Amino acid sequence: MRSKILKYLDTARNFILLEFTVKYAWFKWTLPFKIVEVLMGTLVWIFFLKLRIALSLRNIVEV
Repeated sequence: MRSKILKYLDTARNFILLEFTVKYAWFKWTLPFKIVEVLMGTLVWIFFLKLRIALSLRNIVEV
């Protein structure tokens, strides 16, 4: 009985270690893409903000 419990705990520990390893590897592999995604989103936001300011200034000048 005790050996079955120890075998179960050992299997669970190995599974948890494998899960943490996979999560870390996935995070490490996808992190550069997440950084690029944030930078592109920021650039698009700045572009549209500048476009909105330019259009509003153009409307002020035309009036």
